[in-house]
Amino acid sequence: MKNSLKPNALLEVMAPPEDSESLHPEPQNLFELSSIKGAVLKQLAARSIVGVDQFTREEVVELCRFAAFLESVEISAYEPLVGRIVITAFFEASTRTRTSFESAVLRLNGRIISIPDGQSTGVKKGESMEDIGEMFNAYGDLVIMRHTETDSVDRIRHNLRVPLINAGNGSGEHPTQALADWYALLKWRPELARSTPTRRLHLGILGTPGSMRAVKSFLLMSLLFKEHISQITVISEMADPFSDEIKERIEQAGVAY
Repeated sequence: MKNSLKPNALLEVMAPPEDSESLHPEPQNLFELSSIKGAVLKQLAARSIVGVDQFTREEVVELCRFAAFLESVEISAYEPLVGRIVITAFFEASTRTRTSFESAVLRLNGRIISIPDGQSTGVKKGESMEDIGEMFNAYGDLVIMRHTETDSVDRIRHNLRVPLINAGNGSGEHPTQALADWYALLKWRPELARSTPTRRLHLGILGTPGSMRAVKSFLLMSLLFKEHISQITVISEMADPFSDEIKERIEQAGVAY
């Protein structure tokens, strides 16, 4: 597979100068040590991405291996999303997350219906999330949604029949941010992809997992790699940054915190 696609020239352009001290882990380190398990990735086809709990450790590892492969080749020439329409529905203001998704779709030659402001939708005149989910079925092949309300994902999925990517739901989760964070960690230390640890990490997390969705998702995904983690330290302005649910999950995983 690696030889059938062109190397990505952007990697050479974006790499730091030779005398730079910048950390720039090579993506090849992640997929050259072990072949990508296509059978695992096929299980994810057409599935929604709603929360961390839907993933196994093996699925996260194989997704990151595949991401490393895509980062190392010029995939856009193959137009994998040609003919597909992606709806980016952001009922909560966002710049980085929305543009990162839209950029990815455009680079893969997909098309976008962009809703950057929820107030421009029928919500303003009383339409429910269930109504909007039914409408989206007719116009797109995938919905990427961010919303201020935690139950918004469940409500839109009541009628939605196309896959949904949760780009943040209130104080709930932000699972794709956790995937991106763990992709960075796996590129930095590819041995984290192994089932048997060679050295264990002490993770420091700045934030409040009890109320911050990106921090919560990252911490929950970290527990999938519990064999590689000796301790988790959370630095927060809150006296008790953990919710009862998060405490219970960490204790069940047997990780010191």
